Amino acid sequence: MLDQKQVTIGEKTYTIQQFPTTIGLEIGISLVKIIAGAAEGFGDTPSGGGFLDTWINPGKIASGLMSKIDITGTPQLIKRMVRESIVSPEFNDEWYEAEFSGEYDNLISFIEEVISINKYMEMVKKRLPEIMGLISSDTNIEE
Repeated sequence: MLDQKQVTIGEKTYTIQQFPTTIGLEIGISLVKIIAGAAEGFGDTPSGGGFLDTWINPGKIASGLMSKIDITGTPQLIKRMVRESIVSPEFNDEWYEAEFSGEYDNLISFIEEVISINKYMEMVKKRLPEIMGLISSDTNIEE
């Protein structure tokens, strides 16, 4: 059985659950592709240094993220994350469009809970050196 938990966002309570494996991998890959855009703002870790010694350009981070965010694809990814994770209330398109209309901060909080229950952050923290190596080898970083 998939892990479930109740979350309260604003004044509303939802029951969410983990994604099944294949869906979780698909969504995880989509999230990594978006996050990879941020890697454009990170330089190489200096020899003998740690991640905190890495050169960072906030403008390039923002620009890189924006280059990976798609005007229709990203909202559809967010909608899919809600649809695939929510147990109650029951998901349907009309409910989704009304539930979060004008409540985008609540929608972001909901997505944070979905990311948490699927343990994406734990994976990133554990695999950060490998992920940064893959990202930096796949992007062109200029100071």
